[in-house]
Amino acid sequence: MGLGVFAWARWLPLSMAMGFLAGFGLILYVASTNTLIQLTTEDRFRGRVMSLYTLMFIGLAPFGALLAGGIAQKAGAPVSTTVSACGPAGGAAWVVYRLRVLAAREAAQPALPVIEERVG
Repeated sequence: MGLGVFAWARWLPLSMAMGFLAGFGLILYVASTNTLIQLTTEDRFRGRVMSLYTLMFIGLAPFGALLAGGIAQKAGAPVSTTVSACGPAGGAAWVVYRLRVLAAREAAQPALPVIEERVG
């Protein structure tokens, strides 16, 4: 939402606030996605899955920048930024859905009893 409003803002304080909101949303999205991947991946595959996640996250950025630049050249920077904001918005909606499913699954499992060990 912050990036979409930032694209069309013409008032500096609003642009700064929306830039802050977009940055905060990006950090929250990356942390949530990282958490989701690590909680739902088996231990033996976690390293491989995280390396693929890193490859996709960092490796596809130049292609996204190329696409955004092409859109900006044809339709202008505000349109390009708005279109670019739709991708993370859809991804964030999917992550929120998956985190809720995961939380419901964890809540449905019975709690394991705590066994105290005595030494001596």
